[in-house]
Amino acid sequence: MWRRIKDFLPYFKSEKRAYLTVLIALLIVDIVDLAPPLILRHYINNITSVVLGKTIVYVGIWMALLFISVTALMGVFRRVMSRTASKTAQIVANRVRREYFAHLTTLPPSFFNETKIGDLMSRATTDIEAMQRVFSFGFILLFDVFFGILFLPPFLIYLNWSLAMYILPLLLIAPLFVLRVGETIHRRFERVQKKMADISAFAQEHISGIRVVKAYTQERAVRSGFDRLSREYADENIGLARWSAMFFPTLLASIGVSMAIILIVGGGKVLDGDMKLGDLVAYQLFMMRLMWPMMFLGWVINIFQRGSASMKRINRILDTEPEIRDTDRTLDIRNIEGEIEFRNCSFSYNGTQVLRTVNLKINNGETLAIVGQVGSGKSTLVNLLPRLINPNDGEVMIDGVDVKKIPLETLRKNIAFVPQEIFLFSTSIRENIKFGDEDISDEEVLRAANISRLCNDFDELPDGYDTLLGEKGINLSGGQKQRVAIARGIILKPKILVLDDSLSSVDADTEREILKGLRDVMRDRTSIIISHRLSAVKDADRIVVLENGSIAEEGTHNELLKLDGIYARMYRKQQIERELEDY
Repeated sequence: MWRRIKDFLPYFKSEKRAYLTVLIALLIVDIVDLAPPLILRHYINNITSVVLGKTIVYVGIWMALLFISVTALMGVFRRVMSRTASKTAQIVANRVRREYFAHLTTLPPSFFNETKIGDLMSRATTDIEAMQRVFSFGFILLFDVFFGILFLPPFLIYLNWSLAMYILPLLLIAPLFVLRVGETIHRRFERVQKKMADISAFAQEHISGIRVVKAYTQERAVRSGFDRLSREYADENIGLARWSAMFFPTLLASIGVSMAIILIVGGGKVLDGDMKLGDLVAYQLFMMRLMWPMMFLGWVINIFQRGSASMKRINRILDTEPEIRDTDRTLDIRNIEGEIEFRNCSFSYNGTQVLRTVNLKINNGETLAIVGQVGSGKSTLVNLLPRLINPNDGEVMIDGVDVKKIPLETLRKNIAFVPQEIFLFSTSIRENIKFGDEDISDEEVLRAANISRLCNDFDELPDGYDTLLGEKGINLSGGQKQRVAIARGIILKPKILVLDDSLSSVDADTEREILKGLRDVMRDRTSIIISHRLSAVKDADRIVVLENGSIAEEGTHNELLKLDGIYARMYRKQQIERELEDY
């Protein structure tokens, strides 16, 4: 149990003033709560000595006023305690949530390729809620149990030590039972959380891909898969509930036995004159008060076990070191010019070599095209530039400086990267275009939209630039998505522009118009164009042909045609395909 509590100590320390306030208020409440049994004891033990009825009424009034005062005082401090604990728990949970999300933004794309989004969402919601209960109710109950066990047994011994000898051994057994069962609850809760993450991941993935599900008439199979996961989750919860259901009744049974012993043994002592009636009543009330800490002990362990399981899941993410980050070798570089060099760059993924000792230099302001078959390593090569991945061997240089020494913010702010897989946010087209810089003016948005020929489609959109997009831009065509992404890239006026097959979904005429508009943009910056359509790259300053992760050919369009190699064969094939389409 201490190990579970220790996990949360850094968070409690961060809000120590607030939790000290809660602790003081709780201490006052628990001390004042000792008064009512003692008041009642005094009243009962002395009531038989009072003869006149007026005196009985008088004493009764004073006792009632004393009870009301004690209850009011407890109410005030309980309110302080509850409000402070709840507020602080929200602050701590918000801090954990922000740390968690901020850390996710530092992790590389490879992490998200290997981790289910639904699982990450489950940690951000269900797990943080479980931790929040520790910071509110868990903290209060923990010290409520501690103060109860600290204060109440001495009063039981003070009132009648021989009766206490019957009771206390039973009370010592209960915590051992609680700790034993608590470990089982902890393990079962971890399994419950894992199943919840599986359900979230399954639902998120299949709802996002609902169009594919419907297209292949797999609704029944998907429902069946979800039903199976839901049953497994329910079974784990039932198992957890079974242990929880046994937990509290067993505690109540042990406390019930203790109460029965008090009535039998204590009643005999009253009849024998070894104990006053008021003492027995106070003893019973103190025992009832001790019952709640024993009950709370089970609840506390339950809350901390669940919170600890959730914290482990959160910490597994927080402890994941980002592979790509600024280090003590990072230089203070604020701007770059745009000269690029790949030196002996190699990259492998899951044991498969994707790039093989690539050497390539791109001059500042040059437009380079990269072509090749699917899987030849084109996208992997340009992913090295903004450090979405790092090469396994070799170096990537910009302006003669290894990109690992350039601050990530500087590097990525100066590279506009339009990838193959376009992602648009569920906001307006305008906000998607301005995503890299919210201060960009509407005039610049219009200019970028004109260059990407997005303006041609505005008549079809209900609210023009302010048209709200569905999830991932579902209400736009593939070509429209690509043009929004191109506008988003060029509006930042980057020193390096990378277009990774970002014209594949537009028609040939629109492609020519966009490339014509991009000429002015590319004239002042280093540009890399990847395309399967050779018509999109033939005007580049230089063309590189990749094959099996290596540079197979290099030169201008005319030079490569004269070489009559891979490029020439690709070009002739595409010409024949275009003629057949026209025919």
